Amino acid sequence: MCIVVRYLIGASQIQSTRNRCIELLEDSIARYGAPEIHNSDQGVQYTSTQYIDVLKEHNIQISMDGKGRALDNIYIERFWKSLKYEKIYISIGLYIKL
Repeated sequence: MCIVVRYLIGASQIQSTRNRCIELLEDSIARYGAPEIHNSDQGVQYTSTQYIDVLKEHNIQISMDGKGRALDNIYIERFWKSLKYEKIYISIGLYIKL
């Protein structure tokens, strides 16, 4: 997600695996071009040698959130929460009031 314009440029509908994340990164670069900076958390799929190599190949500066910095990912977390509550839960009748 580009936090400057709050635009989601790629997403996977399946659980993120290392290979799927690399494929999604490559697809996003091919479609939108390489960004100057790529920010992610320290998940194993983002710290793999193969994933880092794709970023380096495109001269993308790597930025990773610090350990225990849950609020660094607030934009995408809010996006997924909104999507689930506004589109998925309501459409299948599982509206949960917190």
